[in-house]
Amino acid sequence: MVFLLPLENKEEKEVIFSTLEICHRLIKTLSQNIHIETITLKAEPCLGVAIHPIHGKEVEELLTKAEKALFVLQREGMQNRYLIYNPQIEEKEKIERKTFDLISKAISKNRFVFYFQPYFYTDSLKLAGVEVLTRIIDKTGKTIYPSIFIKQLEKSPLM
Repeated sequence: MVFLLPLENKEEKEVIFSTLEICHRLIKTLSQNIHIETITLKAEPCLGVAIHPIHGKEVEELLTKAEKALFVLQREGMQNRYLIYNPQIEEKEKIERKTFDLISKAISKNRFVFYFQPYFYTDSLKLAGVEVLTRIIDKTGKTIYPSIFIKQLEKSPLM
């Protein structure tokens, strides 16, 4: 849902607090059950929020940033019902795109390397199983560890 709300010229901190209050009110109002004859509808609104002029001056820019905030809110299943845009959203987007490209190239160029690490029962020292450790070796020969790519891989259709 996108709303354009004119706020008086206030200090940035006041605008943010006013925005938070408006978000709380909107969520409360829009979350009320709607009764139509024998049917009860329950809305669970989510709000992506961008604030003028903090996040931009043009309507298109503000709408884009509000949509990005909404997308993050929905994708990450956050408990809040609204998210105010912040520049870290776009930074995270860039990192995710870069990581997705890394994974795609690793698949197409066969750059995944698997290391098999056995583990044993402590009482008998018999083999209990094997853990597979995954790495990507980039074109320069550098090893890229799962902490860089595994979360993105798990969320992607490439898994």
